Amino acid sequence: MNKNTIIILVVGLIIGVGSTLSVSALINNDTGKQNVKTNQSTADHNSMTMTEMNKQLEGLSGDEFDKVFIEMMISHHEGAVDMANLSETRTKHDEIKTLSKDIVSAQTDEISKMQHWQMDWGYTIGGSSTHDSDH
Repeated sequence: MNKNTIIILVVGLIIGVGSTLSVSALINNDTGKQNVKTNQSTADHNSMTMTEMNKQLEGLSGDEFDKVFIEMMISHHEGAVDMANLSETRTKHDEIKTLSKDIVSAQTDEISKMQHWQMDWGYTIGGSSTHDSDH
């Protein structure tokens, strides 16, 4: 092999490796942006509608589905508990007070169960799942 052929091969190798690293960085950067967006939106799911929550779960499966589902469901349950707690002093009908107490009891138990799953399954507890539940 002559000197020019070796130089061309080395330059081609450098360009090829550089291009591969650039493409990889772009892909990782786009994925990172997408993950940040997903994490931000799941942390702020208290203000999401049910339709928005369901849409966010589309395309997810396995651990990723379970993790996001649990985060959103905890937030959803926390909202139900907060809403039910309002009836203690605001409702006119005792039936609503009774229903609200049942909701607080059931939802609090389910929140606790899901928080334990998060820990047991190694999911990071993001944003909502630390609800103050001294009811």
